Amino acid sequence: MPNLRSFETFAAIAYAKLVEGRALDMRDVQILWHCQDELAKALVSLTGTAREYFTELEALVRLAIGRASTDPGVFATVVAVELKELLDKRVGEYLSGRMDHFPAILMATINLVADVLRGPITLSSDPDKTRDALLQSTGEHLRANVEKFTRSAGA
Repeated sequence: MPNLRSFETFAAIAYAKLVEGRALDMRDVQILWHCQDELAKALVSLTGTAREYFTELEALVRLAIGRASTDPGVFATVVAVELKELLDKRVGEYLSGRMDHFPAILMATINLVADVLRGPITLSSDPDKTRDALLQSTGEHLRANVEKFTRSAGA
């Protein structure tokens, strides 16, 4: 059984930040997403008052994620967290999470980005120009985020 009190505490901290009008960062979104996922799993085994309480908490966490997602920057973070969690799960299931599987993980991520870029490129009046601009922008964002994440990890 997961530690429900910890989920309650972490969810309350992130939710309070959102209610106060402060932006959620990547860590907040990860916490909320993880809490929502684990609460949903735990609800199956709960009964009575505990089930009612944690059902309401799970709904509030889901609401907080949804509310935060209306901001494009937070939406990007929420989707990134969801995709990373799903990718981590698949890696654990199929690839055992070993470092020698990193190229496959990277290729899956690149394929996803390429598929996302396909829509705007094909709808553009000048697909070549749009492709070049999107690839340049994507490269710049990737470089900035890798630098930010590795600096914050102390790498």
